[in-house]
Amino acid sequence: MNNEKMTPEQLIQMAKMLGMKNKSEEEQAEMLKNFASQNMNNEDFQKMNNILNDEKALEELLSSKQAQMIMKLFEKRGEK
Repeated sequence: MNNEKMTPEQLIQMAKMLGMKNKSEEEQAEMLKNFASQNMNNEDFQKMNNILNDEKALEELLSSKQAQMIMKLFEKRGEK
């Protein structure tokens, strides 16, 4: 697995995958999991899984200033 951080381009690619309207939530989740497992080291991948499976931790992450900024960036790119 890759030990480098995900690039902005990889994050945008991941967001595009999640925005696929013709896929079910389960299919989107599986696509994200596959993408992340190929682009994250095992420790980071496990941390991500732990956060995604902990409702309180996920809510805290999504309400962070950084997460809000990223979501706004994705929204702007999606409008083009």
